[in-house]
Amino acid sequence: MAISQQELKHILMLSKLSAKPEELAQFEYDLNNIFNLFDNLKLVDTHDINPMISPLLSHYPAREDAPQMQNHTADFERIAPEFTNQHFIVPKVIE
Repeated sequence: MAISQQELKHILMLSKLSAKPEELAQFEYDLNNIFNLFDNLKLVDTHDINPMISPLLSHYPAREDAPQMQNHTADFERIAPEFTNQHFIVPKVIE
């Protein structure tokens, strides 16, 4: 499969992109090389290769999703620029 400059200009127009005339030749060359790589992949004999099972189907041990009451106030107080009476003190931004 090869892409022509006319098709490339159409794709650029549809994607609301622009390219200088000297860039068009390079884009055409690069895209045609990419398409050639896919054409080469189509030639690979995969007849005896079993499909790969998705890693998402594996059974990973997961923790129980249960609510937990945790108090992180001391951690927040330690990292906050200003913290008083369990509240963050922030600068006033609207007069």
